[in-house]
Amino acid sequence: MVLRRFLWMVLVMCAAPVFADAPGVYAITGGTVHPVSATEISNGMVIIRDGLIEAVGANLPIPADATTIDVKGGHVYPGIIDAHTSLGFPAATPPRRGRGAGAPARQQQTPPPLPETSPAFLAVREVKLSAEDVEAKRATGVTTILTAPAFGIFNGQSVVLNLGEGETGSRVIRDAATQQISFSPRPAWTFPDSLMGVIADIKQTLLDAQQYSAAHAIYDRNPSGYRRPEDSAALQALAPVLRRDVPVVFTADSESMMRRAEAIAKEFNLRYILSGARQGYRFADELRASNVPVFVSVKWPLPPANKDDRDETSFPEFAKRSRTGSRKMTRCAPSPFPPPESSVSIANSARWRRGRSRTSSSPISHCSQKRPRSSASSSMGEKRSCRRKKSERAVVRRQLHRSRERGI
Repeated sequence: MVLRRFLWMVLVMCAAPVFADAPGVYAITGGTVHPVSATEISNGMVIIRDGLIEAVGANLPIPADATTIDVKGGHVYPGIIDAHTSLGFPAATPPRRGRGAGAPARQQQTPPPLPETSPAFLAVREVKLSAEDVEAKRATGVTTILTAPAFGIFNGQSVVLNLGEGETGSRVIRDAATQQISFSPRPAWTFPDSLMGVIADIKQTLLDAQQYSAAHAIYDRNPSGYRRPEDSAALQALAPVLRRDVPVVFTADSESMMRRAEAIAKEFNLRYILSGARQGYRFADELRASNVPVFVSVKWPLPPANKDDRDETSFPEFAKRSRTGSRKMTRCAPSPFPPPESSVSIANSARWRRGRSRTSSSPISHCSQKRPRSSASSSMGEKRSCRRKKSERAVVRRQLHRSRERGI
């Protein structure tokens, strides 16, 4: 069996000094080999030549010029590919919103500004991998990464890198592998600083790219009599995306965000991949039917540090809640006021109010009355119902006040 995959086996990291030299010929023997798409091979052998896996199997002839590495009792796996990471780029700092957003920082150094990203941003030119980052990744079994910035809306064109030795240029497997898009609003007071603005910006940019490609195609066919269209590196970089030559990776975790990405991709007929997909299980059948590739994130959110803030609900109970719904609305006591009516029946409302006051000798307590709370969700539902009824009573009081002024 011949497998053309890149170097580095998970359990051969102990032999890293051997591979530190220029690529040569190596024979890994004695271990249990786990191929990608075949059954495990006991006492298998892997032949590596010039950085590529040449042969995998049992009882293979060892090349005369090969360096033998005996891993008897160990297991040899293909390297893991991290298909979505921002290794080699600065971390995205979320914008501060709300109160205190403009307050001076507390004796801390201001982080350097992040580079501006666009569809024309090339990750291969800006990525900076440190030896510590590479070693940490390889220690977890990751040997190949697809990396791009995590900040911005159009994160740019990603690059696939091999985490072997050497300079960045020698590690490149594929440049401009995908176009990365995330639904990340910009800092406050900078368009687009809301989700609605982000979606509008993405769609408008794709529409501009369509117009840009059409205008250049017309000019290239017959330039005489036409003014040359203006050049735009960002819009030009989206031409392969619109031709479906380059896939788009949408970073989306929730079901609503994944459906937004799906709608955009269908509107512009894009080849797309969903990355994250923490709630992809909610419509897994639809994703399977549409044959959409999904990069499922295994970096789950951490539980709150304070134990009192954690949700200790068991999984069966959580699943039951998600199916049946956990909100049980508790009605307030009936209000003594009728629902808001048109101006024609204001007099009737006033008469009803006077008649009610004669028959009622004591004030009626409704929403302010304390009621037993079965759960947090029912409490919130009760509060919303009470607020709605209070608003209705306020409308009726204003109508009665106006009717008295008019002498009705």
